[in-house]
Amino acid sequence: MQPQLPVITKQGRIEYKPGTRPTQFARWDDIHQACMPILQEYGFAVSFDSENADNRLTVIVKITHTGGHQECPRFTVPWLDTGGSKSPAQQAASSFSLAQRHAFCKAFNILTIGQDDDGSGKGTVEQITEAQAQEIRDVVEECNN
Repeated sequence: MQPQLPVITKQGRIEYKPGTRPTQFARWDDIHQACMPILQEYGFAVSFDSENADNRLTVIVKITHTGGHQECPRFTVPWLDTGGSKSPAQQAASSFSLAQRHAFCKAFNILTIGQDDDGSGKGTVEQITEAQAQEIRDVVEECNN
């Protein structure tokens, strides 16, 4: 099944401060739509539970298989996502959603791709030119001699 699982493109956007480049993330609906048919084809079912202790939220992914095997990986985040201007209920939902996405992707080794600079706003890194790459190869070659 693993080779059939998709790479998920980060389609979600969050703008923390006006005028800054939004942070991208993989939306749960995109992950769910791409992965669940494949998991079901191979006999897997997934559900979620959570625990809240010590001001932390732990989301538990309950993975069951028709053959009887079960695993329950977890992912823990701060209880309330205080970024942006959210109500307390929205803060809790945001924390759950983030933990849910990460726990699921971690459990099934799902890769998410897209521009991600951890919210630094620095944008993409400029790639080196072929001439610069050749110069690096030349220096490495000299060091090996």
